[in-house]
Amino acid sequence: MADKYNIFGAGGSEARIMRTVYFTLCEGDELDERNGKTAHFHDVLIGRYTPKRATRHLNRQGLKQVRITRTVVMKQLVSMPFWDFWQYAEASSDPSRVSEWILDKQIF
Repeated sequence: MADKYNIFGAGGSEARIMRTVYFTLCEGDELDERNGKTAHFHDVLIGRYTPKRATRHLNRQGLKQVRITRTVVMKQLVSMPFWDFWQYAEASSDPSRVSEWILDKQIF
């Protein structure tokens, strides 16, 4: 796992990390393989899905045989304080130097 610098103590900022999250409300039918009857099915998928794509995605998981007939794509803006994000986020790579300055002279 990559290292992450401990920047606690550099605080004082009220900055927030904000992202728009898309999710899809899915409705359709689920096949009961024991008796061949269908029952109402609903689920929520993270991302944007059409009925066809949602049906493929859910059936690929192999848990159920479903047919999605209606999807509603929703979006919501979510946020969290920067310091919470920094504390719980997982680094995907080691830090890399972008620039370096001594007084007002850039040396890197």
